[in-house]
Amino acid sequence: MKTNNENITDKNRSVLEPRAIGELTYHFRIPSYQRGYRWERRQVEQLLNDIAESRDDAPYYLQPIVVAPASHSSDNDSSLFDYDLIDGQQRLTTIYLILKALSKAKESNSDKIARLAAEGRIKELTELTGLISTLAPIDTTPGFKLVYQTRESSQSFLSEISELDETDSRIAESPDHLYMWHAYRTIQEWLASNRVTDVERVAKALKERVKVIWYELPDTVTDWKKFTDLNIGKILLTNSELVKALFLRSGNFSGENERERDEYEKQILVSQWDQIEIELSDIDFWGFLTKDDPDNYPTKIDLLFNLIAGNHDVYNKDKLYTFNFFVSWFDGHSNLSGKKKWEEIYLQYQRLRDWYKDRSIYHKLGYLVSIDYPHNALLKVFKYAHPDHPGRTFRTTDRVRNILDLLVRKSLQFPKDKNFANVKTFADLSYNIAEDPDTALNTAHHDMIKRYLTLYNIMVTESASQTMRYSFACHNTVDGGWSLEHIHAQKSQTLNKTWQWIKWIANHRNSLVRLKNTLIDKATIVAIDQLIVEMDGFKEGDQRDKFNAIADKYRILMDSLTGAKDLYQDAMTNMALLGKHDNSTLSNSTFDVKRHKIMRRLGTNFVPIATERVFLKAISGETKDNIQYQCDTEHMFYWGADDRAAYLHDIKEKLTPYLK
Repeated sequence: MKTNNENITDKNRSVLEPRAIGELTYHFRIPSYQRGYRWERRQVEQLLNDIAESRDDAPYYLQPIVVAPASHSSDNDSSLFDYDLIDGQQRLTTIYLILKALSKAKESNSDKIARLAAEGRIKELTELTGLISTLAPIDTTPGFKLVYQTRESSQSFLSEISELDETDSRIAESPDHLYMWHAYRTIQEWLASNRVTDVERVAKALKERVKVIWYELPDTVTDWKKFTDLNIGKILLTNSELVKALFLRSGNFSGENERERDEYEKQILVSQWDQIEIELSDIDFWGFLTKDDPDNYPTKIDLLFNLIAGNHDVYNKDKLYTFNFFVSWFDGHSNLSGKKKWEEIYLQYQRLRDWYKDRSIYHKLGYLVSIDYPHNALLKVFKYAHPDHPGRTFRTTDRVRNILDLLVRKSLQFPKDKNFANVKTFADLSYNIAEDPDTALNTAHHDMIKRYLTLYNIMVTESASQTMRYSFACHNTVDGGWSLEHIHAQKSQTLNKTWQWIKWIANHRNSLVRLKNTLIDKATIVAIDQLIVEMDGFKEGDQRDKFNAIADKYRILMDSLTGAKDLYQDAMTNMALLGKHDNSTLSNSTFDVKRHKIMRRLGTNFVPIATERVFLKAISGETKDNIQYQCDTEHMFYWGADDRAAYLHDIKEKLTPYLK
């Protein structure tokens, strides 16, 4: 039995550090108030698979184990164990069982070898002898022991488990025994069914790479049970909290003779840490940096540490990848004081904050993050700005702007494939490039159209005033994502339910009433009145033919209006960016119907500024006839050729810096 308390340099602080499984040469006591071993088959298999699939060149971390030194216990038998195991019993017990199974697997089983040879089962014989020889040089003996405060039979059962068979009566003596036995058998089955190389990787990893995060309670915690009841599940489980503990370790700061300065520097760190956490909770700042759901980050500063570690995936299979990075980072920066280490991290955070405040960088980087170009855009730009090679210097803001300009231009370049063979400029992009658009839908251009329209909305925002900023927080969380909407649509073939027909008719009847009030042509007014009568006569149970007849008459009526021509188009100039919604009739509605619906949404839904201006006809642009369009109410019932020309001109004008 061996106690290791040399790391406790401050009675008020806990010890937190990585420790290899091979370093755990202690007797751990399981306190009486803890429940017994309860891991299921799937949990055991998952642990084995994760270890087998982990990287050979990096540690594999288990979640923290929480211990309390026996020397702080008031129990009379404290001399029989080194630590009370406050949290981590399930993990350590499973590791113990794996080591016992590996030790059993490498035993030279002469009887089994002879039997397989006699039966001519060459494949199984080869596998068995290969496994034995592979495991032979690897020490698989458990270096630690688990003792139980009240369940003494569990201790002996666990230590002797590799010598038992399924007929042993002790297996059914208690739930502890039964769960341990099933876990042990699961491990044996896994070892037998996997490749020798995988078994070897697990065995080597357990002795060389598998580590626990050792969390040793300070002297000030005297009631382990009360501490467990209040804190288990809250103890330093996120990467950022573990990294924070690394920073706050006493050895990272000044020595004992400079304790006052030591504590002052730690308080600065804690204060700045809290500042970062608060600022990253700002939805606008967060929305600029990432499209990730903030609810996936219990502590928002994890985003910063993931960036620095190059860990772009919050759901990374190795949950402690970022912590592992900083353990190595601390080792590689041992020449720096804790203060200097933190200052380097804090400086990188300040760069993010500076980018957010810089409107030009905000819009360019925010755009790239929103369209995910290049993939993991923030990480790539961050790494460009903060190179990690020796002797590095942070790249200047001008250099960052230049790389952003380059990436934005590249994001607008058309793919080199057959779907874009005939696309020379963005005006050639189309909603549907199928050979027969009336019977098929090919959406190959959709993502590219969305890129152009997203950037256009951003540039319209930027040109509107010197202070206005596009809201990426709203853009990245729009309900249902983004869809491409025809600015003026009359096709109704996709409507196939009675309630959809009734809704379409009601919306377009209201539009006809509005149109009628603007007209003086008696013939058109009479045609509108007749169509309204037909619309009013449509009822539940009517057939599709009757609806189609009404829709066709409506289309003919709209085409007859002065200036209306080729209103329905799949061209880029008839596309606007809108959030998806459940109202399927909107996508099949005319300009006037959509305009009224969108205007009603402005107070409650996020409508991009350029889309809003389209439906207000507030697009300013010069056409070949030098016509300026700004809320031309004379033509508010359709999106005509002149409107499309003005729209095209404005898109081209706003995006000119990136179309070179």
